[in-house]
Amino acid sequence: MKNSKKLHIIQMAPLDLGGISSLVLAVQDQLLKDDIIFDYLVFRNIYETFVDDKIAEQGGKKLLAESEQVSNSFLRGFVKFYRTYKVMKESGASIFHINVSTPYDVVSGVAAKLAGVETIIVHSHNSKPDDRKLRNMLGPFCKALMPMITNVYLACSEEAAEFMFPASVLKNKRYHIVKNGIDLKRFSYRPALREEFRGRYDCGDRLILGNIGRLHPQKNQRFLLEIMQEVLKQRPDALLYLIGVGELDEELKAYAGELGIKDSVVFFGPSDEIPGMLHMMDAFVMPSLYEGLPLTGVEAQAAGLPCFFSDTITRELELTENALYLPLEKDAAYWAEQVLEYDYQKPRRDFDKEIREQGFDIRTTALRLKRLYRKADEKSKRVGKS
Repeated sequence: MKNSKKLHIIQMAPLDLGGISSLVLAVQDQLLKDDIIFDYLVFRNIYETFVDDKIAEQGGKKLLAESEQVSNSFLRGFVKFYRTYKVMKESGASIFHINVSTPYDVVSGVAAKLAGVETIIVHSHNSKPDDRKLRNMLGPFCKALMPMITNVYLACSEEAAEFMFPASVLKNKRYHIVKNGIDLKRFSYRPALREEFRGRYDCGDRLILGNIGRLHPQKNQRFLLEIMQEVLKQRPDALLYLIGVGELDEELKAYAGELGIKDSVVFFGPSDEIPGMLHMMDAFVMPSLYEGLPLTGVEAQAAGLPCFFSDTITRELELTENALYLPLEKDAAYWAEQVLEYDYQKPRRDFDKEIREQGFDIRTTALRLKRLYRKADEKSKRVGKS
């Protein structure tokens, strides 16, 4: 039976064009019919593109707690905390779903708890610390705070849970694994879509390698450029598509120039046609230094691509025979050799059945979250009446 009153949930998500944002927006599509609406807490409002259009179409809104204009990092943290508190207080929300990459991100949950939010969900999407020293130093303290404010613990993989949650939560298995599902109808391999996009971008018979993600040290795209340099020694017709935006944009473009490969690398920027771009590619190369369970890795496998993943990425991503893991300690020449040895004449197919059976269908993910949200909402109503 459909609920007569809409349930508004505030999601803390970057809304950039990365995996977390793609996942949350896809889940929202599934839950609209259940009258569950997401609003989004953001700390920067720089991506006013199709993401904004999508949110408006879904009936949600952005709640801005901007602090980036504060140059001092310590002061910025206090400003961010206060503005998060203010936004959450004004929202009157009862459920706050925090999509986190580091334990430090839980500070926003503290602000929300002080503002009166009853249910705090901490959802881990990462498996290793990033390069921000101050946040890493505060990690143990933030983990200690989690049990004081968190009602529900979620993680995209076991490794993401182990990295993010305090020992007491791990020991007692107080967390749920919610897999990063995708819309298989959109990403399933279709020869006609591949032909359309290969024609649109005049690919011909060229070997097209691709990577989708933020231009960020975590994604290790500098090493990917070195791999591409080696690939070009044997396949001078090859092209590398980097789809995404990030702080390393200019640095990576300059490095491609230094390597003498700038004409063979396409810095494509953001795209709202990821299924078509994946179909256009011949191989997906992801030498990330660390990940939780990358959504793009699931999408690429659904599109029938051979995927070359670094061995730092969880084996939980090994959903099909096309998931190939390579050691990061090996050099670019080794990676290029493995990419070039793949048999690209092998017929490409979809892997819907395999991916769905392993729980990576967006409908399965959305159903799991819907049950958690409704349970939290009912508990909140009972507390309110007592």
